[in-house]
Amino acid sequence: MQSVKIIHTADLHIDSPLTELKEVADIRRAEIIETFGKIIETAKEQAVDAIIISGDLFDNPRPSKQAVSYVCRKFASIPETNIFISLGNHDAQLNETFPDNVHIFGGDLTRLEFEKFDIYGVSFQTEYCDNAIGTDFIAYNPNKINLLALHCDMISKGQKSRYNPVTKEDLAATEVDYAALGHSHQFSDIKKIGNVSYAYCGIPEGRGFDELGSKGVIIGNIQKNNVDLKFLPLCKRQFVEIDVDITSCTDYEQICEMIIKRAGETENLCKINLQGEVEENLFLDTALLTDMLKDKFFYVKINNFTKVKVDINALSEEYSLKGLFVKNLLRQGGGENALRAGLAALMGEKVEFDDY
Repeated sequence: MQSVKIIHTADLHIDSPLTELKEVADIRRAEIIETFGKIIETAKEQAVDAIIISGDLFDNPRPSKQAVSYVCRKFASIPETNIFISLGNHDAQLNETFPDNVHIFGGDLTRLEFEKFDIYGVSFQTEYCDNAIGTDFIAYNPNKINLLALHCDMISKGQKSRYNPVTKEDLAATEVDYAALGHSHQFSDIKKIGNVSYAYCGIPEGRGFDELGSKGVIIGNIQKNNVDLKFLPLCKRQFVEIDVDITSCTDYEQICEMIIKRAGETENLCKINLQGEVEENLFLDTALLTDMLKDKFFYVKINNFTKVKVDINALSEEYSLKGLFVKNLLRQGGGENALRAGLAALMGEKVEFDDY
């Protein structure tokens, strides 16, 4: 049975500013470009028929000349592979000249015909887009393999979105064999509605701590009414988030040792959430801890979610407002959560009632 081998990628956001990463922002921008190059090399090694880029190849419609030059050179290095780009909300109105094997869809849903397959696609024309495929689109030739490249926001019936909203029912009605989606930065798994397989491939290289874990592309074969696709990790580094209980620590050196024991020395980008209870005299300076750990991590961010240990009995004997509060609460059988909430309020701290 005839098949088409593809790589499906999206949301590379080449030329992202990444200002929140501060001193490693330039390195990460270069690594995003490096991962794009790895995608092209994978396409060459695996002899794929097509690369589908479902939007936001660039972070803006006017990328740097260096980025465009590199992308064009890599595209030109695989002239036998057709490359299809559906522009997203970030790179809408991109106006660059690409090699002949690159096809950029316009603002109207368009069908491109090839020997093995037909592919449909549409691009954002501005930052926002209504439902670009409509509700009456159906693949023209049901006997061919049909693909769809789409940057869109998958919604449920009744929901609204300004980013090309599409429902599962909309996709099912298209009767394509595979819908290659972009916009969501998380891999969705390969899903199916009716006869239509579809997926978000996610972002190939994470850009922040809202994009945790392994990132990559989707690769595999598509046949009529059947897909054999898998997620292929390709990212240079991962964003990871780790909770570290430092209750047993009494100084900064012990805290650093606990963090390294829990997280390990890593080339990933780590967010460390300090948990547990600490002594009142252990003032946690997260900037200082970050500096002490900078040689152990490529990038580390530390959040302090610890609570101060409270000696209830000693506090109840204090001749103070806090002491009177604790004594009365204990007399009335108040619990630990009520005690902590009350003490936080007395000390002018924000009280998160959802935690109690």
